[in-house]
Amino acid sequence: MNANDVKIGDAKLDGVVIGMVMDVTKGGAIQVVFPGNPQDEAIRARATVPLSTRDIGAEVALIFEGGNPTSPIIVGRLLRPGDGLNDPDDGTTEIDLDPAPMTVSVDNGAEDVVDIAGKEQVVIRCGRASITLTKAGKILLRGAYISSRSSGANRIKGGSIHLN
Repeated sequence: MNANDVKIGDAKLDGVVIGMVMDVTKGGAIQVVFPGNPQDEAIRARATVPLSTRDIGAEVALIFEGGNPTSPIIVGRLLRPGDGLNDPDDGTTEIDLDPAPMTVSVDNGAEDVVDIAGKEQVVIRCGRASITLTKAGKILLRGAYISSRSSGANRIKGGSIHLN
């Protein structure tokens, strides 16, 4: 048996085992199942890569601390078809946010500007309302009801202005 073999019968796991993510809690705890799991249910695993609720059901590569099958460590997620292998690395980092309500507050004490940028457009949505900023310089306001109020002058300027 070489160093990459998996030994399951003697309660020691060496090498890489393919498991599956069963749960990722809001606190970041990850539960996995794998062949040779000494328990009848998913067990908690540590990870060297970020995982989210989107990864539930994904296959992961596991190693085991000291060969102990109760101490799995996720070293990577196996890619599925369509996982974006052709995306070029443009030096930016994409952050996927779980679709949960959140409030974002920016107060770093040094800057008064919050800059949000998108390659083609930036869209802010809430219910039936949206604000879209496009690369071409358009600002689109959409909503069931749009109100504009000002304590000072409320000006509309443009090359042409169309009402109704």
